[in-house]
Amino acid sequence: MHCRHAPKKNKCNPDCDTVVDAPKEFLDYWFFNTGSYWVYKLAETSATILDTVKITFSKTSFVSACENVPYPCRRSYSCNFSHSNKIFKRAFYPFPTEPQERFLTDVFSDAWVLRHAPISSNVARSDEVLKMSLTKGTKLSNEGEIVDTSTIITPYGKISSVLEVFKRQKSPEGEGYDGLYYRRLFFAKGIGIVKYEYTNNQTWELLDYKLN
Repeated sequence: MHCRHAPKKNKCNPDCDTVVDAPKEFLDYWFFNTGSYWVYKLAETSATILDTVKITFSKTSFVSACENVPYPCRRSYSCNFSHSNKIFKRAFYPFPTEPQERFLTDVFSDAWVLRHAPISSNVARSDEVLKMSLTKGTKLSNEGEIVDTSTIITPYGKISSVLEVFKRQKSPEGEGYDGLYYRRLFFAKGIGIVKYEYTNNQTWELLDYKLN
């Protein structure tokens, strides 16, 4: 189930009484309710190393077409995630004590765009990770691209309707995040991220999940 809230009067633009919602197809790949979680297993290792990623906060709000922005008033969506495996703290240095990250829509784009960012008081960094029209060849920022739509096999099992998103070959130099940048992400419709590869050559695959 997706979060839905009744529209509120737009304070920024009083004449904006209609708010455009994101397509359900777009939300089905990533936007889920608070308390939903995914368990991932580190691949290619004899030890069982797990990471539970949980939505700690999921919300909708809305943004007006003000300040010379040539786009209509849109609903905005965001989900905050926490990691149980403390290895991810290095990616979001130095705050918070529990590794967290965020996915949120970019309401100032000319298309529905999903951005990723760490949750940190001193790091202002976000990056496109998904974009309508959710098809092979869709270009993202920083040379990213939806490179394939396919069926993959993870420890959870065979998963179809998967979007493979390529982000980068290596981490930017001098950033200090110890290689924990996304190289590839695999989004499955109705499930979320089922596999992700980092630029430090770690691959995490879906073992189990529960949506609230």
